[in-house]
Amino acid sequence: MRDSLKEAVQLSPYFARALWGGTLMQECWRPTAPFQDTSESWEVSAHPTGMSVIMDGPMAGKTLSEYIAAFSSRDFYGRDEISDFPMLIKVIAPEKDLSVQVHPDDAAARRMTGGRGKTEAWVILQAPKGAQIIYGLDCTAADFAHAVSAGDIVSSLRSIPVRAGDVIDIPAGMMHALTSGVIVYEIQQSCDTTYRVYDWDRVDAEGKSRPLHIAEALEVLKDFPPYKGPVKGYSWREGDAQRTALLCHHDFALERLSINGAWSGSLQTCYAITVTAGQGTLTTVGKSRRLQRGQSWIVPACAETMKIQGECTLLMGSVLPWSSMREWVLSHGAREKDLDSIAGWRCHE
Repeated sequence: MRDSLKEAVQLSPYFARALWGGTLMQECWRPTAPFQDTSESWEVSAHPTGMSVIMDGPMAGKTLSEYIAAFSSRDFYGRDEISDFPMLIKVIAPEKDLSVQVHPDDAAARRMTGGRGKTEAWVILQAPKGAQIIYGLDCTAADFAHAVSAGDIVSSLRSIPVRAGDVIDIPAGMMHALTSGVIVYEIQQSCDTTYRVYDWDRVDAEGKSRPLHIAEALEVLKDFPPYKGPVKGYSWREGDAQRTALLCHHDFALERLSINGAWSGSLQTCYAITVTAGQGTLTTVGKSRRLQRGQSWIVPACAETMKIQGECTLLMGSVLPWSSMREWVLSHGAREKDLDSIAGWRCHE
């Protein structure tokens, strides 16, 4: 494989629209967002609903799916067993509250849609003072079914406070809703299945309300332990950087890398990099590219190493398996009890 195909490539996102969208995306994340009601920027997506597009290199203009198809699984993912890109990364910028919703897990999705489920996580990029999101229920799933029948949905919802920098794990089956002004980076399984329970009684320009999916939502809704606060992750120093392992679910893992100077690392897998603050340079296969806030990049595993210089913060999604992440964090000083600070790893048991 020629070196030019191994280089990191920048992605152009797919933009989604919704009733709860607005100009917040243009003002705070993507000035190039094309709609006045832009709701989401699908930064790294090979989902058929909306695909990211390669901006540079020998495959400029191709979709992310077409780009990945140019590699073997081992060259791109660092593993042989992955057949399709399993994660989807978005930035969501709501001008109004999102609908109250829930997503199926893998087993329910196979039964109901024939696809994969949707576990996700949010990194809060921006939040108004005193912001709260809906996260779970103040009752059991069984009691919630009675509340729905009684038309008493809102009083059953639990709200939690959030602020910039918080990491919120949202397993499939968790009732949730993002609220006005809370901009998030979202990493999720590559699935677009949402079961809407309540949409704040709003209607579109034609006076129509969006459909609800009450029966489906009640089928996939689960009970969860009480909320214990944002994901902490496990952090360590690497050169001029602090690296934090945050999440490791079946279909995606997430790390945060905060650099002030220079950092370099070897690649066990592909990385989807989103720059959330600052600027710098990214070097792969001997070629350097300028990094700045608001960009997203793909680095295939066959690049083998990458180097970043500057002052910036990156969120790095990957398909790193738990066995590799576990070995890796233990080698950087973690103890077995520290593993509980990394969200999602118990789904591998």
